[in-house]
Amino acid sequence: MARTVGLDRCVIVQPSFFAFDNACTLDSVGRSGNRARAIVVVKPDVAKADLEAMHHRGARGARAQTVVAGGMSFDAIEEISKRIAPFGWHLQLYLDARSLPDLVQRLRRLPVDVVFDHMAHIQPDSGMEEPGFVALLNLLADGKAWVKLSNALVPPSAERARRLVSENPERILWGSDWPHVAYLGAPPDEGALINDLADWVPDVQMRHRILVSNPDRLYFQGN
Repeated sequence: MARTVGLDRCVIVQPSFFAFDNACTLDSVGRSGNRARAIVVVKPDVAKADLEAMHHRGARGARAQTVVAGGMSFDAIEEISKRIAPFGWHLQLYLDARSLPDLVQRLRRLPVDVVFDHMAHIQPDSGMEEPGFVALLNLLADGKAWVKLSNALVPPSAERARRLVSENPERILWGSDWPHVAYLGAPPDEGALINDLADWVPDVQMRHRILVSNPDRLYFQGN
């Protein structure tokens, strides 16, 4: 897939159904040479030595989520963040944006950056003034958060995507959501998903920032 659409590097996110077993994810990163990084799922009592070993194998963040079963909940984000901070990792969250306003103050106190999966899982029928979206914009503007523009699982409006980019283009990433494990029907076409990004972000330099410069800074530089 990466070769077909022209992606030189990627980030492999631990899927929920693997829970805390990161073996497949880290093995996949290892097989890529130096062209991939991993987001893993760890328990609150994860040992420093285990984090160090995963860092050496390409892990650069820990994921917590509440949308589907499996993996780490939000109960332990403070403890996890404290343990991953010395490695320069970030916390990746998969949530329903409607729960975000109640989490904002906790997230601001964390010693690590926060990356939101799937544009914070904003419901397509919610408005631009939906409290969860406003909270997301504020975290983005403050530089506390990064947001992935991934349009496969919860298709966003072009207006919403453009609003996120305009808020802080230095903190925007793109995600394919490949291999689309949550789909019951035919999976989306990656080429079409990237074409959507071109529609949302017509400026070539801005797209380069989202697809190259920003992920390089977050996942690859100094690592």
